[in-house]
Amino acid sequence: MWHESAARAAPHHTPPPSPDTMLLKDFVVDSPAVTVAADGAREAAYVYASTEIDVAAPTPVVRPVRSTYTLRTDTRVPKLG
Repeated sequence: MWHESAARAAPHHTPPPSPDTMLLKDFVVDSPAVTVAADGAREAAYVYASTEIDVAAPTPVVRPVRSTYTLRTDTRVPKLG
């Protein structure tokens, strides 16, 4: 039996973690895809996997496609004001 009050029940929420567990002063990334540049920036090689479909062929052909991107994050804090 379906009850309308059950459908309106608020979702269960867990409390957020304390701020002490979310803020890090320093950390180390242990990955072969991540390097630290001479200026302190972090560079990571990211491989995006997708597919392409050739529907012009008599039987459609699906091929995997990979694109490699280099992501760079500057860790220096700019001067403001």
